[in-house]
Amino acid sequence: MSTERKLKEGCQLAFPVRMLYVIDTYTSKTYMELTMTRLQTVVELPEFQRRAKAMMSDQEREAAISFIAANPEAGISLGGGLRKVRIPREGGGKSGGFRTVYVFGGTHMPIFLITVFAKNEKANLSKAEQAAAVEMSKALVAKYGDAT
Repeated sequence: MSTERKLKEGCQLAFPVRMLYVIDTYTSKTYMELTMTRLQTVVELPEFQRRAKAMMSDQEREAAISFIAANPEAGISLGGGLRKVRIPREGGGKSGGFRTVYVFGGTHMPIFLITVFAKNEKANLSKAEQAAAVEMSKALVAKYGDAT
């Protein structure tokens, strides 16, 4: 069985397209301009799925995926394509919410969601966890990062 087939069976993909309507109020005629923003494909790895199911509602998980798909360079870089972003909890703010760790290797490859943890669980990845995640990130970028 190919790696691509295993990936599709074990993960969920997001392919949404967001519509943004802009109203120009400075002209005598009011009109709407339709702008389409292509969202990045997102792959939820099994570790992310397991942890997200345990601590996030479906709405929070979907909101996190949509946010990352629309803003792949949000948050901070941890090196090697690995990024960490704060995602707010329902009824709360970003500072006490979730930390989502993902791989963004550019617009030519999917975003891979690696893990998620709550701020009250831990503030950051340990050095060993971060080093392992960076190695995974580099491997994913090497495998899927070819623009051809």
